[in-house]
Amino acid sequence: MNIVSTVLNKLFNKLFSVDVKIKVLPHARTLPIPRYMSDGAAGFDLYAAIADQITIPPFETRLIPTGIMIELPRGYELQIRPRSGLALNNELSETIRSDKGFGSTGI
Repeated sequence: MNIVSTVLNKLFNKLFSVDVKIKVLPHARTLPIPRYMSDGAAGFDLYAAIADQITIPPFETRLIPTGIMIELPRGYELQIRPRSGLALNNELSETIRSDKGFGSTGI
């Protein structure tokens, strides 16, 4: 397990008092660690693990990789939501839910 994965695992386990395992994939090791970006923030900011800019045409969807894999314990779910300003200004309202299992996380 690399140092970024170790730091993320300690942070999540301290915050939630549950065993959450996080792996940072090789192509995402240079990305910032997901973290709260301001005091009082409700969630962490994630980053796109992409080499080039992606443009998504209207009415189309794309899966954008985050470069992390998260294993959740039974009975827990992960929700990925757009930041409120981004959602308001760009008409984004999708919530992504993932539950039990270990898989690559994308937006």
